[in-house]
Amino acid sequence: MSSEVVQKGRLSAYERWELDSFDQSPTEAGPSIEVAAAAIMPTPEQIQMIRHQAASEGRAEGLAEGRAEGHSAGYQMGKNQAQEEIQKLQGLLGGLDDELQHFDQRVSQDLLSLSLDIAKQIIGKSLKVHPEVILETVQESIRCLPHFNQHAHILLHPEDAKLVRTYLGEHLTNSGWKIFEDELIERGGCRLETSGSEVDATLPSRWKNVLSSISQDGNWIE
Repeated sequence: MSSEVVQKGRLSAYERWELDSFDQSPTEAGPSIEVAAAAIMPTPEQIQMIRHQAASEGRAEGLAEGRAEGHSAGYQMGKNQAQEEIQKLQGLLGGLDDELQHFDQRVSQDLLSLSLDIAKQIIGKSLKVHPEVILETVQESIRCLPHFNQHAHILLHPEDAKLVRTYLGEHLTNSGWKIFEDELIERGGCRLETSGSEVDATLPSRWKNVLSSISQDGNWIE
C-alpha cells in the first residue's frame, strides 16, 4: 500500500497544481466564491440610486400618462361644452329669427292700420269740403243696376238729398227714380233699391269692401 503512494514531492509542478486543484475540498473553494459574489453585488449606495431612479422614472411615466389622459378628458369635455354652446346659440338665433318675423308682421300691420285710419280721416274731411262727390256716387250706383227698374228709389242723407235734387233731380225723375231722405245714412253715401235689386253705397259698406280687398277687417265708425 505504501509502495503505491506517490509522494507529492516527486511530482512535477503541473502535476502538483492539478492534484491540488482537483482534490481541493469545498471548504478551501468557499472564500473564492464569496469574493466573486461580493464583487458583483451592488453597494447600498447603488441600491439607493437604483430605487431613486426607478421611482423618478415611475413618476415621470405616471405623470405623462396622467397628462395624456387629462388632455384627452379635457378635450372631450371642452368639445361637449362647445357643442352645448353651439346648440344654445342656434336656438337663440332661431328664436331671434322668429321674433324678427313676428316683429315685421306687427310693424306691417301697425303701418296698415295707421294708413287706414289716415284714409278715413281724409275721406271724412273731403266729404265735408266737397259734398258734391255724392253726385258721382249716385251716378256710379245707378250704372250698377239694370236700365229698366220698377219702384226705383234712392235713400240719402237729407243734406245730400238736396244736392241730388238740385243737380240730378230732373234726370232721375225722367228715369223713374224717386229720392227719399234717411238721417241714418251718413253724408257721402247712399242706398239704391228697386223691386228686384239693391246697391248699398253707404260709407260703412264701401269701407268694408276696401278692407276686404286687402284681407283686413274693420268698421267705418269704431
